[in-house]
Amino acid sequence: MNQIKFLIIGIIALLALSCKSKKIATGTKTEVVENTAKSLQNLMIRNQVSADWLSAKLRLNLKSEQLTIGLSGNLRLEKDKAIWINVKKFGIEAARVLIEPDSIFVIDRFGGNNIAEDLSYVQRKMNFPANFQMLQALVLGNPVFFTNDLEMKSDSTGLVLFSESSTPKSHYVLDESNYALRQMSFRESAPPRLMAVELSDYQLIGDRNFSHTRVIDADSKDSGKVNLKIQMSSVEFDLPKKMPFKK
Repeated sequence: MNQIKFLIIGIIALLALSCKSKKIATGTKTEVVENTAKSLQNLMIRNQVSADWLSAKLRLNLKSEQLTIGLSGNLRLEKDKAIWINVKKFGIEAARVLIEPDSIFVIDRFGGNNIAEDLSYVQRKMNFPANFQMLQALVLGNPVFFTNDLEMKSDSTGLVLFSESSTPKSHYVLDESNYALRQMSFRESAPPRLMAVELSDYQLIGDRNFSHTRVIDADSKDSGKVNLKIQMSSVEFDLPKKMPFKK
């Protein structure tokens, strides 16, 4: 598999944490709440980032056992319909990706190995389930929520919500000042699999508190150790954009 194809599949697989999940969200501190797991969960749900359109410039840096590569690009999302990405190397378009609710299409400019598959293709290649709603939530910065049975504690990292009984086991760290999500991690024991996502560089865009930098670390038998840094800039909400693509 060439580098560009591995990068694209790897990004999608890292973002696709699980099917059948629920969305929670980050946001500004809009009201005083009791510091209980349930009240914090409800606040995050009410403050979730929502948009009919999102567009941003991207910088991607991927380190894995297979390759190390840095790319620039553009991201566009139309709610519930499509996610469009193009990536460039040395200013030249390397690949163009279109993800729809049931399909993925990739044009590989360098290797010529184009893809037109249903989203189960990612699962077959990387042993990770893929779901459009999951990808959409994480593009918007809305964390993945696997259970209502969360506990809460406070430590030096911030407010911590966690579940040791869910599958996977879940762990979230929230900023104590505004409840913005700083970290989430998911762990499974059979087979062993770990993923941690750090969200930083929050900036207000209108009334949305949006994370511009995401660092994803994953470790499993299938992928090995993978580190992906995603930096967004020139973020715009609710401005329709074209998604040029020839399937």
